[in-house]
Amino acid sequence: MGERLLWLHTYGERYTHVGDFRTFQGTARWKKDPSSYPAAHAYDPNTRTLQVGDGAVEAVAPEAWDFRIGNFYPLRNWLDRRRQNPGGRKSGPLDGIQPPQWSADLSRELLELVWVLEETLKSYPKQEDLLDRILKGPLFTAEELPTPEEWERQPPSEDGEESPVEQAELLQES
Repeated sequence: MGERLLWLHTYGERYTHVGDFRTFQGTARWKKDPSSYPAAHAYDPNTRTLQVGDGAVEAVAPEAWDFRIGNFYPLRNWLDRRRQNPGGRKSGPLDGIQPPQWSADLSRELLELVWVLEETLKSYPKQEDLLDRILKGPLFTAEELPTPEEWERQPPSEDGEESPVEQAELLQES
């Protein structure tokens, strides 16, 4: 399950044996691509339609629209950063540079993000079941865990050299 999620969240760049991300698809589809770079976006949960300027994406689940990680909403944030007057924090002058019009690549990126969110949400029941099974199984107690050596408690070095832990691991490998 972890491999599948990492494959999914890295858009197929990790755990490539899981599948070919280029052929991965969800249920959301463009009804109409935007004709120009959008000034705004909106979501209608009744019709499950995401308006992107004058374009529209159909079959967007409300859970995908409302998906959040803490206070971060990936779909809304993605759209906010790709409108005529982008929202969000500016990190430099390049943030003000935008394509002159909406592109096929942007259309594909948006669909892929929605599909990743859809698939992530579909995995939640399996994740909950797995967590329940783990918690019902045997657990380690603190007394069962080995006490770390003093050198294992040292922070990593700041000069780029191997830490004591990394040095010990390298010695064990040789």
